[in-house]
Amino acid sequence: MNTKSAILKHCERKTRKPKSYRKYGDRIENPVGELIFRDNGGKILFVGHLDTVQWKKPKVTRSKIAGCPQLDDRLGVAIGLELLDSIVSEPFDVLLTDKEEVGQSTASRFDAPHDYRWVVEFDRAGSDCVLYDYEGGTLEDSLEECGIETGYGSFSDISVLDNLGVQCMNFGCGYHGQHTPTCYCNIAEVETQLAKFAVWYEHHGRAEYPWDGIIHVPPYQSRHSNTWTRQPVDRVWTPSQHVAVTSPAGNHRECYECGCTENLWFVDDYCVECGECLDNYLLRKEG
Repeated sequence: MNTKSAILKHCERKTRKPKSYRKYGDRIENPVGELIFRDNGGKILFVGHLDTVQWKKPKVTRSKIAGCPQLDDRLGVAIGLELLDSIVSEPFDVLLTDKEEVGQSTASRFDAPHDYRWVVEFDRAGSDCVLYDYEGGTLEDSLEECGIETGYGSFSDISVLDNLGVQCMNFGCGYHGQHTPTCYCNIAEVETQLAKFAVWYEHHGRAEYPWDGIIHVPPYQSRHSNTWTRQPVDRVWTPSQHVAVTSPAGNHRECYECGCTENLWFVDDYCVECGECLDNYLLRKEG
């Protein structure tokens, strides 16, 4: 299956619920919601989320898929289910999640049946790669050796998989304008990103990337931001800090950086000021 056909196969599914994906794995129900898990006995775990902010019928040209907000993260799901096995020359497990877009990813309740070497998700706009709290280790070094830029991100499913004890990455898959009706991807850019990942896998994918649970680079000192000027917040930054502090409808959400409760991004739980300081707002604006 070619790249465009694989993406459309999953972006043309109108449902946002995991139910229609149960054929891809075993259903796991938990208090947070549903997971779809396919155990292939692999030492690599692929993660993607099935929920979307909105759905529109895609506008398709020879080189582009446009007007398609469900590219986040159905493009990533398409990569994992249709394209990744042409890159990864070994079995890998598949975890499909729900409620990522409201900061309540069902991945937080995933109980792995065995150990993994590393975890990958394709839920990132553009062309860089994000490690969240897993930055500062050998995985980041290996990406840089392959010329893959590591950027800053706020939250995705892998943010709550720290219990697996390995480093996780969210690899840019080439969509832009996420969370908007004008979201699009260029097929050539998607294929370029897959080629970059293939190079990384060929050189470094068979290594193990354990994670000790220590935050090596606190968010307020991120090497990827040159504009942070606040004093560090007097709080302990722990694994899974990016999980929303209450339900999305709750009234006690607070900015992860400064603790204020006003002008928060709905998904990210950063106030506008902190988001700008950490480049988060600008990155979203650029797609």
